[in-house]
Amino acid sequence: AVPENIAAFLTHSIEQLPDTIRETLMLAACIGKTFDLHTLASLAEQPLRAALDTLLAAMDEGLVRSLDAGYKMIPTLPEAEQADVQCRFEFTHNRFRQACYGLLRKKRRKTLMLTLGRLRLGSLEPADIAEHSFELAELFNESFQYVKEDQEKLRIAELNLMAGRKAKNATAYQSAIWYLSMGIGLLPPRSKWIDHYDLTLSLYLEA
Repeated sequence: AVPENIAAFLTHSIEQLPDTIRETLMLAACIGKTFDLHTLASLAEQPLRAALDTLLAAMDEGLVRSLDAGYKMIPTLPEAEQADVQCRFEFTHNRFRQACYGLLRKKRRKTLMLTLGRLRLGSLEPADIAEHSFELAELFNESFQYVKEDQEKLRIAELNLMAGRKAKNATAYQSAIWYLSMGIGLLPPRSKWIDHYDLTLSLYLEA
């Protein structure tokens, strides 16, 4: 938790920033203390170069720093080759990241989490999804109210099953029951035992 006087100071500092930098940092704060340029650009719905220019301005202000030198290559490469370059950044202080995150309205924060969850899931190979099930389940569980399609709800229920099993195997039982309960709650109430028997049975048995 950030003490109120420090939080107020940081919030005031952020509000003095140019709109483009403030907006970019608020989006980056959704990703985490560390974040990569490609995810940020996708979340901001911007070209990679535009997102990078804003981050460079934030670096000049001492608000973020680079974790590798990949960003220097982006301006020299054709757009088709930029996706292969690793460009990671981090906030210079986690309290500043928390203050940026706190400026997001609740609904927008949740919809951004949903977008981020979709981006993360789409970027993974099927064999790697279970390894990242905690992170994916957390993102989707934070934003499940905004998921409308039944098929996507079922996919999130599967992710919660993976996360629940993983937590259970690590004897983190409180986390396990949370994931499994979320998964059960995402099943269609009237047809889960008919149309999605295997998934329903697995969630209930694990719980």
